[in-house]
Amino acid sequence: MAAYDDVDIAALVDVAVVSAEVGLRKPDRKIYELACARLKVEPGEAVMIDDLPHNIDGARRAGIDGILHGNVSTTAEELAVRFGVFPLLPPSPAEANACWRSPGTRAWLH
Repeated sequence: MAAYDDVDIAALVDVAVVSAEVGLRKPDRKIYELACARLKVEPGEAVMIDDLPHNIDGARRAGIDGILHGNVSTTAEELAVRFGVFPLLPPSPAEANACWRSPGTRAWLH
């Protein structure tokens, strides 16, 4: 598809499911099922991140948990909490300063 000509999608993701190529689009549960099949994972093992609530609802109808993306910091923190790993990106300086628990310890690291 022309919209992705300048992007090496394969270098960014394990599997790409492009609506125009498969004839499906979010929030149709079939597109989520197709993505899981291509990834060889069960829907219950997947998580969908999107900035539109109706797309998260579609994923949930397919059995996939969802995270509503608001900004990088909160999405990274949500992933860290769910999967027990630290986010790749720390919170913004304002968020970091707001969540000090004790000197040298930030709440988002717990």
